[in-house]
Amino acid sequence: MNLNGNYYSYSYYQGYHDLALFIYLIFHNNIKLGVFTFQRISEFFFKDYLDPSSESNDFGFHTALQMITYLIEKIDPITNEKIIQLSDVEYHHFSLAWVIGWFTHSINDLHLVYRIIDYLLCSHPLTIYYLSSILIIEVSKTLSEKRENLVVHIILN
Repeated sequence: MNLNGNYYSYSYYQGYHDLALFIYLIFHNNIKLGVFTFQRISEFFFKDYLDPSSESNDFGFHTALQMITYLIEKIDPITNEKIIQLSDVEYHHFSLAWVIGWFTHSINDLHLVYRIIDYLLCSHPLTIYYLSSILIIEVSKTLSEKRENLVVHIILN
């Protein structure tokens, strides 16, 4: 990848281009500043996912999923159990796209995505885990115990 005249050895992952597109849209009048900003975002917020060594890359994704599970268990253990009972898969996998793409692929409201990106840029890199955990908890509270597993997937995604 060539960013701002420098070459970086990053591994691409699905969703990374969505974030790049939003940064481009934000800085469309100043491409150089947009590229610089995206470089800094990549280095500071996404380095664990972009590392070309598969061990580090897998560690980043696995850690993200473990962090969300841990937070949900600590924040709301009752809701955590409810989600586990309703789902036939590990529910935190639904939130991986949120973590690695900052909701750019999951939310259709551009202004809301801009606000989320702005919020996350001004926050600690772990903030995305807390935001994802809270969203899972809040959405899961609306689920009926009679709903099918497909519904759980659709709602959480």
